[in-house]
Amino acid sequence: MTQPTMLSQHHDERPQRTPLQTQACRLFNANQFKSCELIALFELSQMKERSPGDVRMAITLEILGDCAANTERNRQANDYYRDAAEIVHSYFQREGGRTREEEATSSWEAGLRVKESRALSNVGSCIEAAAILERSFPRGRTSGKQRQPHAYATLESLMLLGNLHSMSGRVTDALVEYKFALLKDPYALEAVERLAKLGCDESTLLALMDVGLKRLATYDKRGSTEEASMLEDSKDEEQSTKTESLLPLREYAQAHSTLHRNQLTSSLNHFTILSSQYPHHPHLILLKAHIQQELGHILTAEQNYQRVRSLDIHWMEGMDRYAHLLFQLRMSRKNAFMLQQGGYLHYQYSCHGGREKMENDSVTCGVLDE
Repeated sequence: MTQPTMLSQHHDERPQRTPLQTQACRLFNANQFKSCELIALFELSQMKERSPGDVRMAITLEILGDCAANTERNRQANDYYRDAAEIVHSYFQREGGRTREEEATSSWEAGLRVKESRALSNVGSCIEAAAILERSFPRGRTSGKQRQPHAYATLESLMLLGNLHSMSGRVTDALVEYKFALLKDPYALEAVERLAKLGCDESTLLALMDVGLKRLATYDKRGSTEEASMLEDSKDEEQSTKTESLLPLREYAQAHSTLHRNQLTSSLNHFTILSSQYPHHPHLILLKAHIQQELGHILTAEQNYQRVRSLDIHWMEGMDRYAHLLFQLRMSRKNAFMLQQGGYLHYQYSCHGGREKMENDSVTCGVLDE
């Protein structure tokens, strides 16, 4: 589970913390969640008694929500985050005269809504979690009637909403969120992989990365960026000179795009280039092994799986395919031995589920191998 953070990355309109809230934050940062929670409960009790309308009560509720989330009490965390978000929403709605009832009014509230949604998703309430984000971050429209992300939407909120849509089968909406995420940060490689898996066109994927790199290059040191717009609003930017990236992002995108279009040989070439540049990257070597296994390059695939294990003995992702490959190799070697010794063939997927006598080893073996 991703550890929540109580500190904003840039200005989020929060009031100054009280001394007890500051002490609770110190304990939280030291992973002393029980002590932090007890201090925050003292503060909450005092605030309810003396100043029930104080917006700083939202800070205390957020601290309590973070403690609950880090100790896997997600339902309780959701309640704390929701109460805090409602206090912040009411406060900024009064201050700014907002008219839309459910839309996020500040980056502080936006962060709380994301935490609230994540707590719900952790207990399996994906539809309810997605609804919170959709209400809080409604998509806007440009002058050209094209969709654009909400002003307070972050990379975290976009990826979370995309994942929730994907889990609930809303593929088209998931694609939109992942595209927004890639425009916001082209180094969001998970977005690249998910877009390729959901069938995003390769040219569109590469164009999104190019626009994202240009936007990232214009990021100013005050922490504000030009708001991302959809691909159709950025045609002039796409045709300009491509911005240099810190990683071979285009090669990575092409590797995944060809993989999910079942162009395995082309994808293998891309992953071979990437793994030669980064020979100690287990994820690249693993994907290369998967493709080799699909192409029937069993021995080279086994070598790459072993390479992944040597780089990280605790690596578990994709190892179910390695287990299947090892079983195939074991059965193949056992078959070869049995044919040499007694003329019997063991095979896993026989409709008879057992042995069969080989009358003509060469002919029958060839049929069964097919």
